[in-house]
Amino acid sequence: MFQESQRAIDIMRCQLPEQRREARIHNQASGSVFFVNQPQEAQTAHLRDLNTLGAFFYSKLAAAAGQSLALHILMPKSGDGTQLKMVCEGMVVRVESGQDGVGTGFAIQFSRYDISWIH
Repeated sequence: MFQESQRAIDIMRCQLPEQRREARIHNQASGSVFFVNQPQEAQTAHLRDLNTLGAFFYSKLAAAAGQSLALHILMPKSGDGTQLKMVCEGMVVRVESGQDGVGTGFAIQFSRYDISWIH
């Protein structure tokens, strides 16, 4: 279901230098994404990676660069049964077209986020 861009593959294989200011964490958690102030139009989001500045995810949402999105992700339960909940808002900075049923890829730069533990 996930599709890596050739650029991302080259960076992971150390064929291109990493250009991010913060290291990314690869995590394939799922959640929801919607236009800020339009939660009734939420779509499923499949996270590919994230860091403290932004995230890349796949979704069927019809968004374009420059639009503001809200991203809600609930990480898998940890060994003690708690879960990390992330509620983020940010602007779309890159869109990668999906192919053959794969959702469109979105890179967002966070403007704010809230991280909390669910017990």
